[in-house]
Amino acid sequence: MSNDEIEKSKAPLDQYKDVELPAIHVAPDGGAVIPVGQPAAVPAATPENFLCLRGPCRHYWHLETFMASGNPKGTWGPGGLKGEDGKPIRVPRQINRTCLAHPGTETELTEDCVYECNRWDPLTPGEVSDKAKKAEKYYRINPTHRPKED
Repeated sequence: MSNDEIEKSKAPLDQYKDVELPAIHVAPDGGAVIPVGQPAAVPAATPENFLCLRGPCRHYWHLETFMASGNPKGTWGPGGLKGEDGKPIRVPRQINRTCLAHPGTETELTEDCVYECNRWDPLTPGEVSDKAKKAEKYYRINPTHRPKED
C-alpha cells in the first residue's frame, strides 16, 4: 500500500483524535451553558464586611472548634509549618457563626457575611470591657485553664 492509499484509508477525523475538547454543559432549556470561571471568594469576616462584628452584636455567637484537617501530628504549631513571616501556622479550626436574635432558634451564618440586620444590637464599649475583665479574672484564679497559644 502506498502512502497516498494509507492517507485515503484513514477516517477524516483521525487527525483530531488526540485533541481533547472541553465539556459542553447543556442548560435545562437545551441551550449551551458557557462556564465563565469561579465565583468571587466570600469576603473576609471583618467588621467592615460583617455587621455582627461591629460592636460586636449581643446576638452574635462565635465559636471555634477542632477541625479534622487530616494533617499528621506535628504539622501545625511550633515545630511544624511556618508562615511567610516565620511564625508557626496556627492549628486549623472550624469557625461556627450563629445569630441568636430569634427567640427559641438559632440562625447558622455559615460562610455568609451579614451586611444589614434589623436586630443588630451592638454591645457598648463598657460591656465589651466587662466581658474581657471577667475572662481575665477567671484566668488569674484558674491559670491552668488559660488557652495555650498555638
